[in-house]
Amino acid sequence: MSTTPVSAEVCYDAVTPDSGVHENFSNLSPEDQEKQREEWKSDLVKTEEEIQMLRQVLGSKIKQAQDLKRRLGITVWREFTDDFNASLKSVRESQTWRGTNSKYLWSCKMDIRENPLPAAYFQSLAIPLPPSGGAALRG
Repeated sequence: MSTTPVSAEVCYDAVTPDSGVHENFSNLSPEDQEKQREEWKSDLVKTEEEIQMLRQVLGSKIKQAQDLKRRLGITVWREFTDDFNASLKSVRESQTWRGTNSKYLWSCKMDIRENPLPAAYFQSLAIPLPPSGGAALRG
């Protein structure tokens, strides 16, 4: 838990209309307002202590899980690849992916059919063969 006193962290006098408690709180007498503030401070301290305890328990459980994974031979890389593959499979099986993928493939097919690439394009990509007719490349 932090060493800073709760009263130094939060200004409890700053009850604003958007805080959700303005009407009820402002209708209280000054003594009741102070009692309410003290109750809230007490609840806050208890909640922070519970959070700290839960963090400690969670840390202990994480260490225990890591030890068990190490004993089972489950590495971080294996977990990552399994998670990645499961996510990729989920995306590929989704309706959104299927619809988008089929529309994309159809549009690509249509583009190639309607606007075929000129032969000159492929000629510019061709690798010139050596005078031996490519025998050196065949090994």
